[in-house]
Amino acid sequence: MTMLRRNEWLAEEVYKEIAGWGGMGDCMVDELVDKDMSSQHGKWLDFEDDAFALGVDIEGQILNILVDEVIADLL
Repeated sequence: MTMLRRNEWLAEEVYKEIAGWGGMGDCMVDELVDKDMSSQHGKWLDFEDDAFALGVDIEGQILNILVDEVIADLL
């Protein structure tokens, strides 16, 4: 029964997506990419949080390397 409900939900989602393609004939490429790559979690271009987290990771790696070099030089 659960599998049947899941299949029905999936079919409805696919239908909604395909039905939305009908009005895209006159859209510009940027509009198509924006619509296609957006979701309830945000747009694919909203990467500021990811860039910040990546920067923090890189900063930590650089600091660790520098500390290791200083310790190696002292020994």
